[in-house]
Amino acid sequence: MAKFRFSTREMGRRIQEAARANGAAAMKAMQDTGHYLRGQVQLRTPVDEGNLTADIAMRVVQYQRSLATVLFIPSNAPSSQYAIPMHEGFYLIREKSLDKQRKVNVMVGRKFITRAIDDNRAAIKEIIKSNLKI
Repeated sequence: MAKFRFSTREMGRRIQEAARANGAAAMKAMQDTGHYLRGQVQLRTPVDEGNLTADIAMRVVQYQRSLATVLFIPSNAPSSQYAIPMHEGFYLIREKSLDKQRKVNVMVGRKFITRAIDDNRAAIKEIIKSNLKI
């Protein structure tokens, strides 16, 4: 299972304090972040048969001092054998992915998870701040 995390530890001091003060709001913030990011990842995911896009999963994990939104492809998913090579490797983007890219207006292809996070850092912070009412 490939995992990519977005953790409350990466946030600023005020967000961390608010998250510790209100656990339920922090959990909702991370769930909302996860749902948003899952959609952004799916926009950027290459497509051939659609299994990889459909297999992208999300959950929120609670650690001792933080929460993390975890985006992953389950190891028993149909696309699990090629998810990491599609994310990490170099390959020729095919016609269905090019069609999708024209429709969604974001780059479709490798690093689809990390690009979704990197491209949306400001939106992620806003989702968390609005849930924590900072």
